Parts: sequence; C-alpha cells; structure tokens
Amino acid sequence: MGVCHDRPGVCHRPPGTGRVVGWLRASLGPIRRLVGLCLVAVLLAAPTLWPARATAQTPATDAAAVRILLRSTLVALNHANITGNYTVLRDLSAPSFAADYSAATLALAFTSLRDRNLDLGPLTVLEPIMAEAPAIVDGGLFRLVGFFPSRPIQINFDLYYQPINGRWRLAGIAVDPFDVPPEPEPAAETE
Repeated sequence: MGVCHDRPGVCHRPPGTGRVVGWLRASLGPIRRLVGLCLVAVLLAAPTLWPARATAQTPATDAAAVRILLRSTLVALNHANITGNYTVLRDLSAPSFAADYSAATLALAFTSLRDRNLDLGPLTVLEPIMAEAPAIVDGGLFRLVGFFPSRPIQINFDLYYQPINGRWRLAGIAVDPFDVPPEPEPAAETE
C-alpha cells in the first residue's frame, strides 16, 4: 500500500513513485495555473456567448417530453409522499409556485394521498390516457390532464408547467386517486 503526504492508506500508489509524481506535479504547476485561468475566463464569458440559447429556448412539447414531464413529476411526488419531505418537489417547481407553496403547505395538500399509502412508482410503466391534448394555455402554461388506467385505483392528474430558462417547471398540480370498480367476471357459457 502506498503512502501520500506521510499518511498511510490515503492513496494506493506503489512505493518509490513519490519523487516522480512530485517532480511531475511541480513541472505542471505553471501549466495547471494557465489552464485554470483559461477555464475561468471561458466560464465567465459563457453566459454572454450564448444568452439567446439559454433564455429564449422553448421547451419541447412532443410526446416524449410529455411522458418525461409527467413521469418525473409523479416520481418526485411519490418520493415526497414516501419521505414526508416536499422540499425537492417545491424546489423543482417554477419560482412563483415555490413562493406560493411551502414544503409544509404541500405536505398538507397531499395528506390524503399520503395517508392512503399509495405507491405511484408503478405508474411509470403505464401509458397515461390524456383527457385533453397537451396544450399551451393562458399565460403560456403547458397543461397535461388525464389519468393512468391502473386498478383498483386510477390516478387522475391535472398538471401545469411554466417555461423557465428553456425547461418546463411545475406551476400547478392536482393528483387524485379514484377507486375503480372491478371488472365484471365474464359470464360462464352454458351448454
């Protein structure tokens, strides 16, 4: 086992290589500083080099984007319900939503869903049925409304997203479980 900085077990370099590494580190010092300065200059200039791309980009609204938005929102809600911690759900939302709804307010809003102990995870493998076509509505919000055809409980959703810096961010959420009656058994044939 190697020793770095006179502390046993810190690195796994073979014994006897310390001088080579020390020489290499010393000789690369000025190059590392130059590369570091160039990297800092590029990072500082980046927002001014591509400002239109970062602010004017319209988020996607195609079928794949809809599935990603829907599933990622439900997974975040599921994790919040499991842990009782709604800060990530709030932090992933649009700034106006986050300002209006604290994590405690969201916890209260989803108490009944959490109390039912529903696992929303299996919904990620089901295809949602859209009650209305996904659309941009008043105020430029992107609305997704529909349900997952799960049994014995169907999950209805009505979600709104606001475009923020080229991404859709949650601006409104309603997720309601609905008890679905069991399918009738097929009638037995008589001969």
